[in-house]
Amino acid sequence: MKIKQILSHIFPATARAYHNISSNQSKKINQLQMTINTIAEKMQIREMQTYKLKQSHREKIVEFMCRSDFSQCVLDLMVNLDYDARNTLQILLKRFYTIKKVTKNQKLAYELTANERSMKQEIELLKRNIIRLSDEHVMVGGYVFPRKLSVREMVCFKYFFNKLKLESLAGKTIIDAGALMGDTAVVFSQLNCKEVRCFEPVHRQFQLLQKTIAYNNLSNVIAINKGLGKQAETQMFLSAMGSSRKINNQNWSNDVEEVEIIMLDDYVKENQLKVGLIKADIEGAEQDMLAGAKQTICEQKPILMISIYHNIPEDFFFIKPLIESWDLGYKFTFCKSYTKSPIYEIMLIASV
Repeated sequence: MKIKQILSHIFPATARAYHNISSNQSKKINQLQMTINTIAEKMQIREMQTYKLKQSHREKIVEFMCRSDFSQCVLDLMVNLDYDARNTLQILLKRFYTIKKVTKNQKLAYELTANERSMKQEIELLKRNIIRLSDEHVMVGGYVFPRKLSVREMVCFKYFFNKLKLESLAGKTIIDAGALMGDTAVVFSQLNCKEVRCFEPVHRQFQLLQKTIAYNNLSNVIAINKGLGKQAETQMFLSAMGSSRKINNQNWSNDVEEVEIIMLDDYVKENQLKVGLIKADIEGAEQDMLAGAKQTICEQKPILMISIYHNIPEDFFFIKPLIESWDLGYKFTFCKSYTKSPIYEIMLIASV
């Protein structure tokens, strides 16, 4: 029997007093909890990020936003987006308008989303725990790489996966276009898929990718020293930086190499692949890759994770309508990795 019930039988007045005290304490606890909740809501930290955009990039964005059909471009982006995706799109568009307002040499300030704040914290934690085992062995997030790398993809792709139904990957191949040294390959290799086929055209990066695969015993990851495009050809690539990219002139005397480009459709047909996901982050060649993968996409309808920021603003506004014009029933969303820039590292995700 509870104390209140015992007291009510023996000392009714005492029982009433106990009840009043207990009730008052309960009210105080509830009030305290409400106060804590209010403080917690106010402490949903509005973290601001500052960034100085290249003037040439700003001019391209401003010019695009002054187009007579700019509103229609936005309306086209809104098609087949759910409520959350539309909210994400609005946040990104707001950043475009912020960029338009800043003057030359002025830094722009924008607010990080809750996801960006969480990614930033995880990235910083991962960086603090990096261990350099030797000159060619760097331990990051439980994986070993041949050199220090950006840990952003290792963190951010796990957030992107939350928007996907990954059970559809069972028994299928993941295409990782623009694999670099394997920072996304290690993440993909843990998914319930048959294999991960990584395309990296530049030899220096390809060698690093092979080492990453070997160091981590990634038996389901296959490295291919080729790039993906709209036709079979050779191209000149610059490989001096952490990423590799196509160049259109011969002014670069060093760190340039000739690379082989193939069509994904040809490769899939030749190897009889069932493709479950295509990720492409290939320095502005995403539209060419899509052109060379159209048959595979139309027939197999894999999940698509396509970077849409390298040729900004054109890729941001036109890659989604391009895929949509194929009438495959895809639903879309936008994902933004944490980075200091308000409009870089944006991916379009499409799934049926």
